[in-house]
Amino acid sequence: MCFFDGGNLVVLGNCFVKKTQKTPKKEIKLAEKIKKEYLKDKNKYE
Repeated sequence: MCFFDGGNLVVLGNCFVKKTQKTPKKEIKLAEKIKKEYLKDKNKYE
């Protein structure tokens, strides 16, 4: 899963093999955690 940082940067957080139409909740939670950590670490160095 990925997200945009600003308007020019795409951040790839995690990947998984999707076997159904629905995204597993644990993958969504993991993506949210990765995004939160990324933004926290980014702000630490700015």
